[in-house]
Amino acid sequence: MPGLDNYTKLLLHCDGADESTTFTDSSSFAHTMTPAGSVKLDTEYKQFGSASGIGADDWGNLSASDSVDWFFNYNNLTIDLWLRFLSTGEFYIEQVLDYETYADTWCITITESSFKFELTQGGVSTFSIAASPTLSAGTFYHFELVRKGATSNDWLLFIDGVAQSVTITGDPSLSIPDYDAPLMIWPYLCNFDELRISNGIARHTENFTPETEAYPDDPVIICCLPISCSVTLNANIQMALKCVPILSTIIITAAVTQFTIQNPSLLYFFTLTGAPDGLADVVIPIKSFQARHRSGDPSYLSVVIPGLDYATAIAARSNGEMVIHMSKAMRGVIYHTEEIIRVELETIRTDDGSTNESITLDGHKTSTYPAKTIALEGVNYHSVNDGKKLYRCAAPNIYLRPGDTATYGGDSFTVGLVTYYVGNGQQSMEVSEADI
Repeated sequence: MPGLDNYTKLLLHCDGADESTTFTDSSSFAHTMTPAGSVKLDTEYKQFGSASGIGADDWGNLSASDSVDWFFNYNNLTIDLWLRFLSTGEFYIEQVLDYETYADTWCITITESSFKFELTQGGVSTFSIAASPTLSAGTFYHFELVRKGATSNDWLLFIDGVAQSVTITGDPSLSIPDYDAPLMIWPYLCNFDELRISNGIARHTENFTPETEAYPDDPVIICCLPISCSVTLNANIQMALKCVPILSTIIITAAVTQFTIQNPSLLYFFTLTGAPDGLADVVIPIKSFQARHRSGDPSYLSVVIPGLDYATAIAARSNGEMVIHMSKAMRGVIYHTEEIIRVELETIRTDDGSTNESITLDGHKTSTYPAKTIALEGVNYHSVNDGKKLYRCAAPNIYLRPGDTATYGGDSFTVGLVTYYVGNGQQSMEVSEADI
């Protein structure tokens, strides 16, 4: 079984003590999960590990704050979990822009006789896929929703690894919007376990056998060095690397994650500014970052910092700005650096789990940039939906900004949104066309 990858945006093992209300996200993004009502851990019934989540008949819920991780857009996606009904139970995963109107939402609904995904926009159901299984209370079943493209045949519902006969309505090519809303999980009279949300990948495209153990927490580390090798890091630290035949080399330094992609190397530095608090700037080592970059609208940045060593320094700079710089280096010597995003620090979240500790910083800021023309490189995916182009590239472009004209082959368009992900030995950039 592969380890964690950058596509895994949420992973809930639901392990812990009986009746505990602590739910830990074991993905690299370490989202804070907030329970409400009766939702808690249950050690009597579980699929894996020490416990599962459970909800009674009071419509308790488990939530995570709004994040770019829940922005599926036109991406491939997979949402899977194990579920056990206590009696006539119901289970929902959703984002709802406004619960007063329920007009704009995506929602997964699971009951003993229904497994459904629905997208609603402006109060109108614009797409749905539904199956009608016959299930029983008291048994754990594995449920998986998969999107692998833009046609009706590219949406799949699996129960215990078997693709279901489905009814599809609406437009399967639609984008799942970037709702400014929390992720909500509603377990009504049911146990849930090993819940995973994957953004950017279709985990299965045909019948499969569900895993017989919990998904591992260890990240996938990719390198092109010989087997049984090690790398000496800039901070005189050695790290043994697991080697697989992929054309990337990963090196972790004291302050950055370094990706050797042919030549040159790309490095990322995170700085928290201190001037608003009368302090010096501080460069902080990070585990990963993700960003949503818009021109004229608030851009978003989230960074995950391993450990709690910098907690005091961060708290002292609570009015600072979060800045990501991207550098190009040759043979360990940096020869060019550009700031790729800057936002105002808004939230500081400390996650102190039983096995992992981390700090997550989030922020927004509105910025504008002079337009220029940039040729896209390393393109590995391209789609056109509702007339708007989307390109996925193997690495961020050090110069590209919203408002630029992006070119690839004979194609040309104005950039409206740039999304970055860097971490866990992975990096990618998605470039979406601006609204006309």
